Amino acid sequence: MRAIVLAIKEPTLHYLKKLTTNQFFVLLLSAVIRVRQAVPIVMGANIGTSVTNTIVSLMQASDRNEFRRAFAAATVHDMFNWLTVIVLLPIEVTFHFLEKITDKLMTLQEWKQDKGKQTEFLQTLTKPLTDAIIKVGTVMSHYEVQIIQKRK
Repeated sequence: MRAIVLAIKEPTLHYLKKLTTNQFFVLLLSAVIRVRQAVPIVMGANIGTSVTNTIVSLMQASDRNEFRRAFAAATVHDMFNWLTVIVLLPIEVTFHFLEKITDKLMTLQEWKQDKGKQTEFLQTLTKPLTDAIIKVGTVMSHYEVQIIQKRK
């Protein structure tokens, strides 16, 4: 719980969630902290951005319509961040599923850095799903062609 409070405070004071998150990733990658400890910190950093976007929306107060839209967007962002933490944190504390998913993702591919080669992290993760979507799309297109031909 202290990690969440610290992580909320950090981006709130610095207005830089990315910097805060990157600091914790450096700690994670250098094995100073583990994934189990990093999850609440990153969740807290996300909540910290909720304060930042509300402050930014207040800067639109000179134009009533702009302010309404900016504050509405900030509120939606806040609710998304808070609900994500409210739902995922108890599940993570109980079952450690984010830690397990991270371990599985890291075993999908060899993650050694090669200076001349870029690791295609997202492609490794999304390729099976993308291939399945393309297959379904191809089958559906073929099926639609058959229906159109039957109507003629």
